Amino acid sequence: MFTKVVHDLHRYAMTLVQGNHAAAEDLVQETFHDVALAWPTLRNCEHGHQRAWLFTVTRNKAISRWKADTRVEVGTERLERQGKVSAPEDTWHKTLCALTLQECRKVLERMPPTRSRVAYLRWYEQWSTREVADLLGIAQSTVRVHLKTARDELAAVLGPDMLLTEGAAGKEEAP
Repeated sequence: MFTKVVHDLHRYAMTLVQGNHAAAEDLVQETFHDVALAWPTLRNCEHGHQRAWLFTVTRNKAISRWKADTRVEVGTERLERQGKVSAPEDTWHKTLCALTLQECRKVLERMPPTRSRVAYLRWYEQWSTREVADLLGIAQSTVRVHLKTARDELAAVLGPDMLLTEGAAGKEEAP
């Protein structure tokens, strides 16, 4: 069970650092260093609480690293224009996207199976409303209701960080 937690934590760290394997390993190592320091308290917690604590610490460490990495000194401005150093806005955008995607996955996993499948097929696979309805054997209007509800659930969790658009006005396609 411990190996699975380490594997899941490393995968999560990889999403936070945009696939940088070395940075992900560092995050996991730093997290387990904190586990060692907090073990007298964590030892008595349920496994689920320990796991949540690990993921929260990893996320917080990734944010702290991002903040430290985006402090720009005056001398690096010229290098940024030459493309040798990422602009802080780019790093912030990538980090925000990774964290938002993680939250989207959590919300989608909590949805009823049909709604989750409709959202996946429409938004990820980019199937038309008609194709989704035909596959699932439901009316196109039901597909649109599922998408509206899914979008509302995501918006409730993500707030202003969410950017889901379907066409220019944010509406589902007509049947």
